[in-house]
Parts: sequence; structure tokens; C-alpha cells
Amino acid sequence: MANKPRGGIAMKTSTLLILVSVLLPLVASGADFGSAMNSTMQSLPAGGDLAGMGGLNVSVPTSAGNNPALAAEVTEYDFRTGLYGAWYGVRFKDGPSVNIGVTTAGTKIGPGVLKLNYYQVFSDGGKSKSVFDPINISGESLEIAYGLKLCDKLLVGFSVNPLSESYSEAKVGGFKIGDGQSSGYGATIGLLYSPIKKLHLGVMYNHGEQSIISHTLGFKSRESVSTDFVRAGITIQPWKGATFGAEWLGGITDNERPKADEKASKVFFGGEQWLTEEFALRLGCYDGSLACGAGVALGKRHNIWLDYAFIARPAKDMEPFWGDSSMHMVSCCIAFGHSK
Repeated sequence: MANKPRGGIAMKTSTLLILVSVLLPLVASGADFGSAMNSTMQSLPAGGDLAGMGGLNVSVPTSAGNNPALAAEVTEYDFRTGLYGAWYGVRFKDGPSVNIGVTTAGTKIGPGVLKLNYYQVFSDGGKSKSVFDPINISGESLEIAYGLKLCDKLLVGFSVNPLSESYSEAKVGGFKIGDGQSSGYGATIGLLYSPIKKLHLGVMYNHGEQSIISHTLGFKSRESVSTDFVRAGITIQPWKGATFGAEWLGGITDNERPKADEKASKVFFGGEQWLTEEFALRLGCYDGSLACGAGVALGKRHNIWLDYAFIARPAKDMEPFWGDSSMHMVSCCIAFGHSK
């Protein structure tokens, strides 16, 4: 894998947690819908390279995934600052088309690396299998992360999510029948441990709190939600240009409703091979679904990376509500400035 100080995008609980839960009780249980949305967002990969590798997020040492400790990996590169952008396009057979835009900036500050992650989400129509029009969704989130290298074998990091807001709206025949607003915050801690060269163990823990207010046909409801997720994984780099890994995600969502707690458990695995210093191919399994992708490194110093990935069914939790899903993702990273 080419060394690249990627900007990891933490799709955390506090980001898009339960965009329309309790908004449409006529369509489905708000608690069930919210838990499905939360589990989906927690699983989304951090970049086009990681998406193509089956969604590995916390244990790949040369890309700053969702694990905040990986930000410190930038201290190993001959660059001081990195800019990152990505676009996720998630499509549903019988639901809205959801777009996620991501912008990240990271730079070396003091003994570690500071990252700012900002993203927006919006829907652009789609289909509906019921009398309801496609749901309109919008939201934004800000994450601040800091990673520190304690020694050659151990990286640690933490992040906070102080800004997380979303809005959803439901209509029938163009007439608005309800809406939902959510706001919240979250925090994540993580580490990456390399007991021997080329072997890496990553783990992170995320906690989020969310407040949701919805209006349906003139009735107002309020709900508080808390979530706890753990993700752990292992990667190995057996030969030059190759990386293979596997990860597990588990967690629970508490919806403050009797018997509404929902548990999640998913497995991801895959790998990549840089065929040359400029071109890589990737293949993986994303929670039982096909994932694949490719990437190129450009520039005299190989400081520009372009990646593309496709995941066949990235949102299985949402499919009972919106039908089969698929996702295309493109991302770009530019690194510059000498570290010394």
C-alpha cells in the first residue's frame, strides 16, 4: 500500500443517527428504523481505498480511517499537511438517493496530528413503494480528532463530535405530513498496536447521544437515544504492496422505549495489492456483500491519490424499509509540505 496521510471520515453515531426515526410511525416503527439507520452509518468506510477493501476502518496503518489513533500515522510521512475529499452515493431500489460529501484537513501540531472532518448529507429524490413521496434528508456534522504516537509500536487517539444536526421531511402528493429534527454529540477513543513489523491490531470505542424531535400530522414527540459501538480488527502486510485484514463491529442502541434496544454485529474483510507504485486493485467482503475498487497515485512524490469503490449492498439494515441498496464512492487526497 502506498503511504498516504488520508483524512479518515468517521461516520459516527452522532452524525446521522436516526434521521427520520419517530417521524413516520405510519410507515414503520421509529425505533426499528432509527436503529437500522444508526447501524448503517456506523459501518460506512472512511475512504475509497478502505471501501474497496471490504470496509476496513480501524486497523489499516497507512490510511486514517475511523480510528482516531490512525491520524498519528501521518507523523511517519514526509508531508506536514493533507486535504481530503470524498463523495458517497447510496442508492435504494424503493427509497431516496442519499449523497454524502466529505471534507477533511489534517496537519502536524505538537507531538501529534490534528484533523478536522466536516460532511454534509442530502437526498435527491428516488422512489417510494408506498403512498409517501421519497423522504427528503439533510444534515451536517463536524468532528475534531487528535492522534499521538506514544512509541514505535503504539498509536493512540481521541475525537469529539460537537456538531451533529439533521433534518428529514415526509410528504404525500407534495403535501407535508411530518418532519423530524435531531441534534447530538459523540466521542471516540482508539489505538493501533503493532506487536511485530507488518502486523497491526486496531480497536476503537464510540459513544453518542442524540435528541430527536418529530412532528407528524400535528402531533409532536421527543426521544433521546444513546449508542455504544466497538470496532476491532487485524491487518497484515505479508509482502511489498499487499495489505489484508478483517474487522468486527458490535454495538447497542438504546431508544428509551420498552424492549427497543437494538444490537448490531458485522464482519468485514478484504485486501489490496499495489501492482505498481502508481496503481492498486482492491477486493473485499462488506458485511457479506461484494466490495471492490481501484486507486492511483499521482505526482512526482506520489502525493496525490484518487480512489474508486463499489459496494453491492452497503445498507442491509435499511433494505426492509427502502429496498436493495448499492453504493459508489470516489475520494481524493492531496498531501504537501515537508515534515521537517
